[in-house]
Amino acid sequence: MGKSRRSKLEQIVTAGRCSGGLLCLAVLAGCASHVSLSVPPASAPLATRAEAYRALHSTLAVQTITSVGGGGTNFENEMLLGDGTTVSYAEDILPVVPENSESAEYARRSLNERSTAHTCGWISALSAIAFGAIVVGVASSSGSGTNGLEKAGLAVSGLSAAGFGIANYVFHSNSSAEAMEAYRHYNEDLQRKLSICVGPKCGPSVIRDSSESGSELPVQK
Repeated sequence: MGKSRRSKLEQIVTAGRCSGGLLCLAVLAGCASHVSLSVPPASAPLATRAEAYRALHSTLAVQTITSVGGGGTNFENEMLLGDGTTVSYAEDILPVVPENSESAEYARRSLNERSTAHTCGWISALSAIAFGAIVVGVASSSGSGTNGLEKAGLAVSGLSAAGFGIANYVFHSNSSAEAMEAYRHYNEDLQRKLSICVGPKCGPSVIRDSSESGSELPVQK
């Protein structure tokens, strides 16, 4: 009897850790803040657009993957801009890149994948809580074992927690990869939005107006 009781308590603790880790992951996934970005129109003076590019161009993009309690994994994708702003969500770049650009397409995919991951994460967490509740109910009951309904509940909630937990990881991983691709194409698409040309193809030390071949400014870092 002592061993059986101890085994049930261990199941309760395990279920609690699992559900707690999944809930923690679901909450952490939405902790970073969104940023509001904007650019002047392509018809603005070159100096104005050049200043916008200096402030908004990407200087660094980093992907961080960390483990959280209960076996969860948290993905973070950050891009540092010239003015010190940190972009944590790829969709925040949508206002400053062309709608049909590669970075915009990757950003939208990242958002869709992350939204699906959040849904899977919450379903997994709630299923784990249901599993834990059934385990607690069985452990605290005076009966000698589990009945058919309890067994079915344990099977359904357990499989749901595991299945949606795996889906949550896969969709978050895909969203993270899409975000990094959006960041990789960002500078080039930002130039397109501003109708300017920066880099070796335009001259290593100038910012050139892509619509006015004779207009250029020195690069300032």
